[in-house]
Amino acid sequence: MGIWEEEYSPIAGMVSLEFIYAIANNWSKQALLGGLPASVFVFYKQVCATLVTFPIAYFLRDKSSNARMERRTFMLLLITTFIGGPLFQNLNAEGLYLASASVASAMYNLVPPVTFLMAAILGLLGAVGAIIGLYAVLWGKAEEMKKKIELEPRNSPPSITREDDTSCGINLEEPLFTDA
Repeated sequence: MGIWEEEYSPIAGMVSLEFIYAIANNWSKQALLGGLPASVFVFYKQVCATLVTFPIAYFLRDKSSNARMERRTFMLLLITTFIGGPLFQNLNAEGLYLASASVASAMYNLVPPVTFLMAAILGLLGAVGAIIGLYAVLWGKAEEMKKKIELEPRNSPPSITREDDTSCGINLEEPLFTDA
């Protein structure tokens, strides 16, 4: 393999994939403008993709492998197939119908950064939620201590420990005050 094939094959693959996206989007736009409903178009697209990829996957699999699919894995794949792909494709078809094929082709390239931004924002929201939860627990504990102090008699110092609290009997201050 020469230098050109090693260095430029990925670039040539990406550029050819962009051309394929552009051609497919132009054909899709023509089908949608011709009156085909977006949901029917997506259904036909899914059926054609299944009819093309299933024989390839079935006949090129390794016969000696003992690969089995469990019920849970099958159900997750089925749910993803019915919700994830068609949802994206229906949104893409509606975008094709309302905008140009160039915009739809550009949207394919924006999926990874948008996914990253959504993950970063949701991760940040999760961290903020955890911090708010921690502050809520600390606030509740402080309110509980205030009520406990208010209910105790005024002549005795407030007690932080419970009466039934058992101690291990180790004095933690002892090693700090010894002359070693």
